[in-house]
Amino acid sequence: MDPISILNRIFATPESLQRVQEVQDHIELCQYYLEFELAEALSLDEQEQSARERALAAPQNLAHVLQQVKEMQAVGEKTRQQVYDMTKDINKLDKTKDNLVQSVTILKRLQMLSKVYSQLEILAKNRNYKELSSAVLVASELMSYFKPFRSLPQVAELSQQISTIQTHIYDQIKQDFREVVQGKPDLSQGGLAYACEALDSINHDARGQLEEWYCTTMLKEYGSLFKVGEEAGSFDNVGRRYAYLKKVFYSHENSETHFPQSWNVGLLLVNQACNYTKKDLEILLKQFSTNARGAEQIQLLLNTLNETFEFEHYLSRKLGSEFKADLSTVFVPYLSVWVDYQDRQLAEKLREFRSPQPIDPNVNVEVIPSSADLFIYYRQALAQMIKMSTGAPLLRLSRVFAKWLSIYSSNILANYLPQSISNEEEDVAAVGLVLHTADYCMNTTDQLEQTIAEQLDENLQDNLSFDEVRDAFFAIVNNCVDRFVNYVEMQAELSWREMANMNWGRLTSAGDQSLYVSHLCATIKRSVQLALKSVAKLSTARLICDRVVDAITLGYITAAMRTKPVSEIAAEQMLLDLYMLKGTLLELLSLWPQHDKVKQEKIESYRHTTSKTVGKAENVLQVLHVKPEPIDAFVDNYLVFVGDRSVSNFRKILEAKNMRQTSRVMDMFRSKAAENAELSHEAPMLAAVQLVKPISRARSPATPTEPVVSKFNENIRKFGEFLRRDGQQSPLPNR
Repeated sequence: MDPISILNRIFATPESLQRVQEVQDHIELCQYYLEFELAEALSLDEQEQSARERALAAPQNLAHVLQQVKEMQAVGEKTRQQVYDMTKDINKLDKTKDNLVQSVTILKRLQMLSKVYSQLEILAKNRNYKELSSAVLVASELMSYFKPFRSLPQVAELSQQISTIQTHIYDQIKQDFREVVQGKPDLSQGGLAYACEALDSINHDARGQLEEWYCTTMLKEYGSLFKVGEEAGSFDNVGRRYAYLKKVFYSHENSETHFPQSWNVGLLLVNQACNYTKKDLEILLKQFSTNARGAEQIQLLLNTLNETFEFEHYLSRKLGSEFKADLSTVFVPYLSVWVDYQDRQLAEKLREFRSPQPIDPNVNVEVIPSSADLFIYYRQALAQMIKMSTGAPLLRLSRVFAKWLSIYSSNILANYLPQSISNEEEDVAAVGLVLHTADYCMNTTDQLEQTIAEQLDENLQDNLSFDEVRDAFFAIVNNCVDRFVNYVEMQAELSWREMANMNWGRLTSAGDQSLYVSHLCATIKRSVQLALKSVAKLSTARLICDRVVDAITLGYITAAMRTKPVSEIAAEQMLLDLYMLKGTLLELLSLWPQHDKVKQEKIESYRHTTSKTVGKAENVLQVLHVKPEPIDAFVDNYLVFVGDRSVSNFRKILEAKNMRQTSRVMDMFRSKAAENAELSHEAPMLAAVQLVKPISRARSPATPTEPVVSKFNENIRKFGEFLRRDGQQSPLPNR
C-alpha cells in the first residue's frame, strides 16, 4: 500500500497535524515490533531472505513518511496564518462598532442627565415634589451608570452639580417641614409626602436625617421641661411626663399626613420619646433607692409603676403589635416592692372574701364568685409582671399566688361548707357549689402554673411548684365528697335499725325481700339523686357513687353481722336482700342528671366495680351461710370465700356465728391458712366491720370514723386520675 495515501488518510485536515507526535510514537512502536520480527526471520530460508531485505528497508521508508508529515504540518500552519490575516480586519471592525454604540449611548445618557438636572432645578424651585420624586429617581439611576466614567471632566462636573442640587433639595424639604411643624401652611405642590418620596430616592441617609430632625424637634421642649433635677422632672411628676408626651403624640397626628405611611414616623417618635424617658427613669430610680423607703415612698413607686403600665397600655392600643413596651423594665430591680404590694392587696382582697356572701339558690352559679375574682386579679398581676421580668421577681410573685390560694382554700372556701346537712336541698347545693369551686380552682391553678412555667427563666423552673395548693383544693374536694357520702349514710341509719330490730332467729325459711330493704333502696336513691344533682363532672359523680357503694355495702355487712348469731337461714335471707340492694347500687350512676351523655364503657366500668364491691359482702354472707360443723369444712369455706389469713377477721366470723373460739379451731385456721400462699393478708371490708357499735359521737366529714382508710385512699387516687382526664380544663378567667 502506498504510504502517501495512508498519510493522506491519517492527516486528512490541517487540524489533524496536531496528532503528528502521537502518530510518530505509534510508528516507532511499530518499528520496534517489526525489528523484533525481522530478527526472528534471520533464521528463515533463502526464500524468505528477500522479504527480510524489504523489512530492513522499512526504516528508510518511515523516515521518508515522517518527512512528508512535517512538510504537511508546515503547510497547515501557513494556512492558519493566512486565515487569521483575512479575518483580522473584520474583528477590528466589530470592536469599532461596539465602541461607537457605547459612545452614542453614553452621549445620550449624558444628555439625559443634563436635562434631568435642569428639570430638578425647575421642580425644586417650584416645590413640585410630586414630579420631583420621579426626577430624583431618574437622576440617581443615571448617576449610578456614570460611576465608571467619573474621571471624565464633563461627567465629574455634572455629577457635582447633581449632588449639589440634591443637597439643596434636602435643605429645602427640611425647611418646609420646619415651617409646617411651626404651624405654617404647606406651600408645596402635592404635599410633603411626595417630598419624602424624593428624599427616599436621593438616599436613605437623607430620610434618616429628616426623621431624626423631626423627632428631636418634636421632643425638644419635652427634654427642656422635664430635665432631671428640675421640679417637673422629679420622680413624683412622672405622670405629668406621660401626659405631656400624649399631647406631643396628638400634635404629631396633625403632621402625620406629611409623611408616607411606610415611614411609620409615629412609631419612631414614640420609640425616641420612650428612650429619653427610660434614661431619665433610670436616673430617678437610682436616686429613689438611696432614700428611706417609708410607706409614702413605696406608694409613690407603686403609683409611678402603675402610671407607666397605663402609659404603655395607651401606646399599645395606639400602635398595636408594632410597639414593644419596655419602659416598665427599668423597675425590675425594684420589683420586690411591687410584689410586696401585691401581697398586701391580696390580703385585703381575702379580708373582703372572708365573710361568705349568701348564694341565691334560684340563680345558677357554677362557682363561688370570689374564686373567679381572685384568678382575674392573678391574671392581671401576672401579665404586668411578665412585661417587667421573667426572672426571680416572677418566681417570687408565684409564691405569693400560692400562699394566698392556700389561705383561700382553708379560710374562705371551707367556710361555705355547712356544718351539717339539715336543710337538705340548700345544704347539699352548698356542698356541691364548694366542690365545683374547689375543682375549678384546682384546674385553674394547673393552668396558672403552666403559664408561669412557660415564661419563667429556665434556671428557675425547678423552684416553681403549686403542689401544696393543689393538695389543699383536693382536700376540699374530698371533704365535699365525704359530706355527700356521710349524708347518704345518715339517711340509711334508720334502715340499719330496722334490720337490727328484725327477729332473725325466728326465720324458718328465706323468702321475699325484707321490709327494710325497700325503704333502704328508696332512701339511697333519693339521697344520691339529690347529691348528684349538684355535680357537674362525670369524674365526681362516679367517685360519689363508688364511695356510696363502699359505705352502704360496709354498712350492710356490719348491720348483718351485728344480728348475731347469724343462722344459715338468716344468712340466706340476707343474701336475697343484698341482691335487691345490689340492683339499686348498680343504677346509682344513672341518677346523675347528665347520665345520658356518659359513654357505655364508663357505665359498664362502674357496674363492674360495684359488682366487685358487693361481691365481697356476698362472700362474707356465704361463709355465714355455712353450718358450723364440721369445723374443718367451715374453715375451708372461709378461706375460699373471704380469702385472707387474718386471725382477727376469722374471729369476727366466729363471733357473728356465735361459735366458740377454741384453740383447736384457731390452730386449724392458722394451719390451713399457712398451707395456701395465695391468701391475702387481710380482707379490707371484713377488717372494717365493727361488731360492737361505737359510742355515738359527732363525726367530722373530713375524717371518716369507719376504718376504711385504705379503700378511701384508693378512691382518692382514682379521683385524681379522673380529674386529669375528665372534662374541659377551665381557662384562666378573663375580664
